[in-house]
Amino acid sequence: MESNEQEFYQELGQRLRESRLARGLTLEEASYSVSSRLKRPMCRQALSLIETGKQKITVFQLQELERLYKIRKGTLEKIDGMIDAEAKYYATLR
Repeated sequence: MESNEQEFYQELGQRLRESRLARGLTLEEASYSVSSRLKRPMCRQALSLIETGKQKITVFQLQELERLYKIRKGTLEKIDGMIDAEAKYYATLR
């Protein structure tokens, strides 16, 4: 990852970790919830890597974590812009 991109994912991961902890959820609980809702596996290790900025997160995973952590749209403005751009990109691939 490039420097700006790496900083972005580290900041995002830190905010997600803080939100998870504020809700009193473990990595296991959060990853299980995301896996159940998306019907795609997300293991504890993957969420840990996302929280440390070492792994990218999909738009769908991020939306589920925002829902689970009760993060309001607009709270992560920079991140919401990225979500919209990435969603539009993936829509063109279909």
